[in-house]
Amino acid sequence: MTDVEYVEMHGERLAYRQAGSGEVLVLIHGMAGSSDTWQAVMPRLARRYRVVAPDLLGHGQSAKPRTDYSLGAFAAGLRDLLDELGISRATIVGHSLGGGVAMQFMYQHPEYCQRLILVSSGGLGPDVGWILRLLAAPGAEFVLPVIAPGVVLGIGNRVRSWLTTAGLGSQTAQQFWAAYSSLSDSPTRAAFLRTLRSVVDYRGQSVSALNRLRLRAEVPTLVVWGESDRIIPVEHAYGVRAARPGSRLEVLAGVGHFPHVEAPAEFASAIEEFIAGSDHMAAATPVSALFDDIQFHKQVDVAVGVLTELRGCLRDEALEDFVDGVRETGLSAHDLGRALVGLAAGRRPPYMDETLERWGHLLALRGRTDGHDKGAVNTTVRVRYGPGNESTMC
Repeated sequence: MTDVEYVEMHGERLAYRQAGSGEVLVLIHGMAGSSDTWQAVMPRLARRYRVVAPDLLGHGQSAKPRTDYSLGAFAAGLRDLLDELGISRATIVGHSLGGGVAMQFMYQHPEYCQRLILVSSGGLGPDVGWILRLLAAPGAEFVLPVIAPGVVLGIGNRVRSWLTTAGLGSQTAQQFWAAYSSLSDSPTRAAFLRTLRSVVDYRGQSVSALNRLRLRAEVPTLVVWGESDRIIPVEHAYGVRAARPGSRLEVLAGVGHFPHVEAPAEFASAIEEFIAGSDHMAAATPVSALFDDIQFHKQVDVAVGVLTELRGCLRDEALEDFVDGVRETGLSAHDLGRALVGLAAGRRPPYMDETLERWGHLLALRGRTDGHDKGAVNTTVRVRYGPGNESTMC
């Protein structure tokens, strides 16, 4: 395993490991983990790629300040690290919590994301192990110091060292022990709870990216999961494939929550084959198809920009409503985007049917409290507001 390196960002120390050269792979660990989790696969991957494995803020050897530990904050920090290292494009690999960070990164900073690889990923549904639900409950900060005292951890570390020397230690058990033992440190414990509660509550995972997986469909995606995962069930992997039809799925038999630890050779092979396959597909794609794809995404971006201006709302709000409109109507994003642009320009293109026109008006007016006189949207269309600011045409 390579030595830990450090970089100072925004006044806080961030630790990371890197090895190899060439195309960049970024490996993001899971909850209460660190870059150590990749030690079984990093040497092999470094033969072909430049591999960068950070310790997320609040984890491993990185600083543990009292700060924002949301997925969005982690994604922004990852972008800043890549900028610091002079990396403009990378394949983003995320395990468990790291998968949620990876999906958020692709959503926030798509220009950096060459490919997406999700490994037993969080953020795809409510199901999660009961231990994490309990630890997310109020009062866990008073219990953790009792269940992870320094004396017990010292004895456990000596036993683990002996078992490893004797060749009897389970790699998976070592991952769980490393996470557990890190909680004996007060700053790590506080950062862990802030991170956990940003994505999990007593009912399970509270953040889901499923409704946004159809976005950025041009990014090649691989999903790797252990068939016997008891932390996040393998059914979530099939959910990704359903939501993102072009994605590739590798389910490893007899493997639990840590495919990169329990089956490192199969895991590395899956990544290498996926990257080679996506490169081949990109090379085989006609220039005209690439142009159409670029035009499609520009159309959607323009449409969301139009919504933002017409409604005077934040871009994220406009994008969320646009995606909801596509999902609720079954219309293509391309057609709905063209309809919005046409309406804003004061024209009715010949392809636009009544459904497109009505939904274009609805999205443009949803949430508006003024006289609906911005742009060229038809001001005779009335909108009735209901619970949760939902709108229906009258």
